[in-house]
Amino acid sequence: MSDVQTQAEQRLALTFALNGITAVVGEDSARISAYLTQPPTVEPYDAWPVWLATRPVTMCVDETDWQVVLALPGADAQTWSTMGDALVAAFKTRLVDYDITRIEPVQILITEGQSMPGVAFAITI
Repeated sequence: MSDVQTQAEQRLALTFALNGITAVVGEDSARISAYLTQPPTVEPYDAWPVWLATRPVTMCVDETDWQVVLALPGADAQTWSTMGDALVAAFKTRLVDYDITRIEPVQILITEGQSMPGVAFAITI
């Protein structure tokens, strides 16, 4: 594969890197299910990349910003910390070849007026 990837190739590579990440969460093991886009029904431990922006660097090279979203179980900020902390290290290890610029708690919109906690990883490719 060449160093210059299309946006579709980047999305596929990120999804492939996410799939199957595992981590011990509490007394259980969590396994990540990765999707190319947000699935119609989001379940805890689902993850997917979201394209945010592209900046031309040269005539032939772009820099692309992605957000990798990870859905977590629970419904409050404390869950973000407890579940998120347990998974951040596993994500950072799996995404070591990517430039992670920020990790933050988020609320993922599920349906109108309903959301679930998550963690978002900002990545620049």
